[in-house]
Amino acid sequence: MPDKSKPRRHYDPILPEASSNKQLIINHSSFNQNTAINCPPNIDFEEGDFNNWRCDTGFVQGVNGFDPITGQQFVSVFGQSPTGLNQVLMTSSMPMNDRHTIIQNLGGVSPLDPYGLFPIYPPNGSNFAVKLGSDLDIPNEGWPGARSERITYTINVPNNATDYSLTYQYAVVFQDPGHVSQNQPRFNVNLFDPITNANVPCGFVEYVADSTIPGFERSSLDPTVWYKAWSPVFINLSRFAGRTLYLQFTTEDCVQGGHWGYAYVDVNGCELTVKAKNSCEIPTRTILSGPEGFATYNWWNSNYTQLLATGQNVISNLGLASNDIVHLEVIPRSGVSCRDTLTTSVTKDTLIYPLASDKTICKDSNVVIGAGVMLNNCTYQWSSNTSITSTNQASVSVLPTANTFYNIIITDTVSNCKFYDTLKVIVNPKPLLNINSQSICAGQSVPLTVTGADSYSWSPSSGLSSILGSSVSANPLTTTNYTVTGNVTATGCKSDTTIVVTVNPKPEASFQIPNSQCLNGNNFSFSSSSTGIINVFNWFFDGVNLQNGNAVNYSFTTSGSHDVKLLVVTDKGCKDSVTHPIQIYPDPVVFVTAAGPLNICQGSTVQLSANVQVGNIQPYSFQWYYNNAIMPGVTQPNITVNQTGEYKVIFTNGNGCSSTSQISSIIVIPLPQANINLPTQDFICDMQSVTLSSSYVGLSYQWYLNGNIIPNANLASYNATSPGNYTLMVTSNAGCTNLASGIINLKKYKKPIVDFDYISGCNAPINFNNLSDTSLSGQVSWLWDFGDGTQSTAYNPTHNYIFGNSYSVRLSATPIKCPNLYTASSQIVISPINPSGVRYRTIEALINSNTLLEARLGATTYLWSPSTGLNNPNIQSPIFNHNAQIEYLIKLNFPGNCSTVDTLLVRVQRAINIEVPKAFSPNGDNHNDYLEIFLIGIKELRFFRVFNRWGQLLFETNNISQLWDGTYKGKKQPAETYVWIAEGIDVNGKSVIRRGQTILLR
Repeated sequence: MPDKSKPRRHYDPILPEASSNKQLIINHSSFNQNTAINCPPNIDFEEGDFNNWRCDTGFVQGVNGFDPITGQQFVSVFGQSPTGLNQVLMTSSMPMNDRHTIIQNLGGVSPLDPYGLFPIYPPNGSNFAVKLGSDLDIPNEGWPGARSERITYTINVPNNATDYSLTYQYAVVFQDPGHVSQNQPRFNVNLFDPITNANVPCGFVEYVADSTIPGFERSSLDPTVWYKAWSPVFINLSRFAGRTLYLQFTTEDCVQGGHWGYAYVDVNGCELTVKAKNSCEIPTRTILSGPEGFATYNWWNSNYTQLLATGQNVISNLGLASNDIVHLEVIPRSGVSCRDTLTTSVTKDTLIYPLASDKTICKDSNVVIGAGVMLNNCTYQWSSNTSITSTNQASVSVLPTANTFYNIIITDTVSNCKFYDTLKVIVNPKPLLNINSQSICAGQSVPLTVTGADSYSWSPSSGLSSILGSSVSANPLTTTNYTVTGNVTATGCKSDTTIVVTVNPKPEASFQIPNSQCLNGNNFSFSSSSTGIINVFNWFFDGVNLQNGNAVNYSFTTSGSHDVKLLVVTDKGCKDSVTHPIQIYPDPVVFVTAAGPLNICQGSTVQLSANVQVGNIQPYSFQWYYNNAIMPGVTQPNITVNQTGEYKVIFTNGNGCSSTSQISSIIVIPLPQANINLPTQDFICDMQSVTLSSSYVGLSYQWYLNGNIIPNANLASYNATSPGNYTLMVTSNAGCTNLASGIINLKKYKKPIVDFDYISGCNAPINFNNLSDTSLSGQVSWLWDFGDGTQSTAYNPTHNYIFGNSYSVRLSATPIKCPNLYTASSQIVISPINPSGVRYRTIEALINSNTLLEARLGATTYLWSPSTGLNNPNIQSPIFNHNAQIEYLIKLNFPGNCSTVDTLLVRVQRAINIEVPKAFSPNGDNHNDYLEIFLIGIKELRFFRVFNRWGQLLFETNNISQLWDGTYKGKKQPAETYVWIAEGIDVNGKSVIRRGQTILLR
């Protein structure tokens, strides 16, 4: 990329640029008198930082009011501007990431802007540019926040500046929230005199987010975004010689804080502005070039009588003489730059002839030298005739065998100028490759390594692990000739050589697998049946080479699977092996296990199981013996026995091998005899017990209730606390158990569950209903205490209270058999009176739209009066739909023939809206203590948020019944103006957002 701090060279547009870094200059005269003036340091950001630039950050203040585009009141989040116009409040700062961002051109393809999809690298090839602002929200806030960014440069125009200019390029990306113009995101450029505070002519440009901005396009990825790709602007500063100017670029978000805008900026410096020069090749041709950034370019002669040409960079064939005066009239695009006239004089240009650089070739190769461009009126003469095809052409072909210098003389036949140049052709040697042929066995791989070059390629590819690299692995199926080509990276020279990989045949190892044998007396014979010219036979048993020879014998000392391997080797050293498993069956082992003790009680059994530990090969069989006598037909592995005696089993497996288990001796023991003593009573009072006992003396005892074990009831006596059938299991000293004779059945009386309800009416006797549960209590006596000094023993009494009040009524119950189970229950009984009426919170309803109304709960019937606008006047929650305000009387009937009348005012609004009072006073006087929100035609509140003047969120809810009390984290907030914002979903399913202000009064 070019260095923008230096004058750029302008090449003859009809001469192609060569790849060489040389240029031939013929008949050099003088440079253009408008030499480049040193630009202010780092004005073009080419130091890669903000050196000499001032960075500012701030926020935007707007003017609060009604937005006719959205139909809503709007509030500037940073307060209202005192000037009546939008203003930006700035503070000097260090460069802030994502607000003042340096963009470095890293070369290659430029990244694209995520909305406009245009390259973010400036098109003039600069190394660095700046992104001002961003599309990022404030952390933890989720919105841009009406931020603003600015960079400022101080330009000291030289006193002797006669041709001093400024060219900058910019690109802009805006969100378009659809506000009025004064509320929108914007970008402006301001070049002004800080002493007079006056703008340089055409030095102020401002773009405001709007779909009608000329040159702006809608983003294809986000329809709410408009952008303008890179555009140049030129400003002539010659008239401000000796003055100090400020150059400012500023970006602003929308004043309501919800939408962003950012820009890309690059300053090109203060290059020469206009040039006119005669070509040396065609003296009558004048090359004209002007600055970027204008719509129209008109070239005039010295007295403005002849239009020479039009366009920024053009060629005139009118035969202008050197030092003739030429005027360039530049006309800007709409709203950018100023109309201006720039003057220069015609100079004699140098002839720029590109030559090829020195050449480097490989030995035995030819190369073309020269530029290949034949200029008119020029002749060519090459010297050094070493392997050259021609001596009088602009480009010639040469084939030197060693390093050679070639000289050229170029003569301009018009100016009679000559140019001498020398080109060197360097001849590099080809690489010398070193590699040896290889021999392998079929199926094997061999590494092939070559030296002498930097990179290598191999062919053919068959059998190779790779066709590139100095080392590859070869595994050909047959003998193969491989060619390897080596390349020297520094010179590009190549050579190749051929190697042979010989493939020798591989033997095939084989032997017959003998039948499996049992461990005792096993003996195997092994004989090779391998093919090939074999001179070595190695036999491996379980991985160990124990014998050699074509045929061997071997006996195994352990049972199980054993690997037998035969390895054979040919006279060429090629090998093969084969492995087969040999199975050795173990001798069977059987033993007997008992599922319990061998000494069993009378009536019990024990299962004996035959367990085969080794050799259970099918078909196998079992045969049981009792006292050494065969048990006919008892051939299963498990048997159940109940007689005293000796038992054993004989097991035979499928190989004919047998094993006899150990002897299991069984002894049968008689059962104990016991009985349960009769208790003193056959019932239990709750929280008491009855003692049960047995006279039997044994080892242990276990009591049962209804056939279930009673935990920890393991003594000869037991204190019973639960009703049911009790039994006893006793265990003798020999460990045998038996059920004792006799079953004891006990009943249990529990406390009554006392409960009652009542039926009352306004000024009427109360009927009490006994709901007590005495099903487990037996016969019960009752006592009612009515709380007014009177009592009753009736089951369901009726009582008349003299006064309407609340009374504590107590009902007690006493079981006849278990008086200790006495219990009682109390309730508060209300002698009914008519309730007071209630006035509900006023409802704001949308005209001719459904709105849910609600009366208080608890009534048995409802009657709304009048019924106008209601879908049903006889329910607790009717639907209102009317076009005028109505105050409803709601009659509520309660149990006990009590009733009252409530009131509800429904006001009708003509538009869907979210309304919040302009002020509230949380002073604890129970009047206007909370900030309420009224929903008109809104079926769902998404959120309601309140902010202080610093933009801090103080309160948030989505429940209309949850109100703000003027505090934040328990601390009362000061009396001042607060900003609120709310969003709801209307009856049509659309989002409704409203913002406003309210005043907190204390």
